[in-house]
Amino acid sequence: MYDEQNSLGNRDDTDHAVRSLSNPGDGLSSETMDESGPASPLGNHALCGFFCSGSASGSDSVTRLGTPPPWSASISDEISVTSSRTPSIYTFDSSGNAIRYSLPMDDWLHSKLRDLHGRTYNSTNQAYLLPADDAEQDRLDMQHRSLYHFVGGLFPWPERVDPHLVPSDTHRPAILDIGTGSGTWVLDMGRKYPHADIIGIDLVPPLVDVKFIPENCRFEIDDANLSMIHYASTFDFVHMRAADSGIHDFESFLYNVAQVLKSGAEMVLSCGDYHVYNEHRQLLPSTGEGRPGFSWFNKYFSAFIDTWRRKGSFMDAQFNWERWLRANPNFEDIKLWDLWIPVGPWPPDMTPEHVRASLLFRSNAINMIDSCKAALLEDGYPKNVVENWQRESKRELVEMKTKLHVKWRWTIFRRTQQAWIPQHQVSPEAITRDE
Repeated sequence: MYDEQNSLGNRDDTDHAVRSLSNPGDGLSSETMDESGPASPLGNHALCGFFCSGSASGSDSVTRLGTPPPWSASISDEISVTSSRTPSIYTFDSSGNAIRYSLPMDDWLHSKLRDLHGRTYNSTNQAYLLPADDAEQDRLDMQHRSLYHFVGGLFPWPERVDPHLVPSDTHRPAILDIGTGSGTWVLDMGRKYPHADIIGIDLVPPLVDVKFIPENCRFEIDDANLSMIHYASTFDFVHMRAADSGIHDFESFLYNVAQVLKSGAEMVLSCGDYHVYNEHRQLLPSTGEGRPGFSWFNKYFSAFIDTWRRKGSFMDAQFNWERWLRANPNFEDIKLWDLWIPVGPWPPDMTPEHVRASLLFRSNAINMIDSCKAALLEDGYPKNVVENWQRESKRELVEMKTKLHVKWRWTIFRRTQQAWIPQHQVSPEAITRDE
């Protein structure tokens, strides 16, 4: 049995997420990591027809997220799917009215999920190969906390984003999180910006107790590959992290996103590079065991990347973001930032905060190993081979004999002041002008 605490010499309590490697193929267990105002810009859309909460108290009433409307009780036990022409099909917020899982809702929710080798997955987007269960959402929480410490906040470039989130007597800022995952980013944003309305969308709902959802936050089941025209010119800030592998045509997706941003609004994209790098930030080679540069973790993830690509996912979208954005006439002022994250606290000069962040990121990586297992089995890899790769990869990360980096890329860009230009109106010459 490998004990992470002993191998690290009693690091701080951040390490509580890591326990043992005693069972082949088992993940290291993890624990949970730790009013009046302008009308909501989200309350006027058809999407909010039944599920956007609000107040109705005379002429001074304002529509806001979180306050149950007077008619909510009549729909609280109904399946929360409307005949709206908008693609979002289910919404819930802090009132809890729309998240009461009556039997019809259970049946509907189960129809959107599938079981693969003991893990739960969405059944609506076959290109996204990571689970949608408790264990995966715990992993995403660890990833979120780690990135928060490395970035120094909920997003980089606050000097560009924060001016758009300042409230006024006539303006209530609106924020969209695409591919919200566990929903933790939305919850943290809701607490930091209580004067803004924040929506998180994903293929499945986050497993969040409604009592912890700030009144200004809402979650929706939606597929970002679909049109978002119901939110045209709505958002002051759009955020998307580690969800690009579920997008079928990312270049076209960027045109759809431009449509929901207000003129001059900002968007931040971020995603981890699925390749693995050594301590010198060099790409690890695809080589056999015992050869120079060999890494079990790299071998395991290389197999997973190949599986994901065979399912139709474009795994390298982040390397094309800048080219696509510069060819898109709806955006300007594009900036990129690459962050090199050590998988574990092996660098000798780390600050205490970065030690904690690297421990969290290693726990995230160890749990990610388990998240990839079902996809590899479905792709035909023998169970004994996959479990051996899991076991050796986890051993490698805990012992840190092989010092590894993972690269995360952030990109910020601004919606231009001009009217939205759809993709079909852009000439081929403009699309290729920056290639």
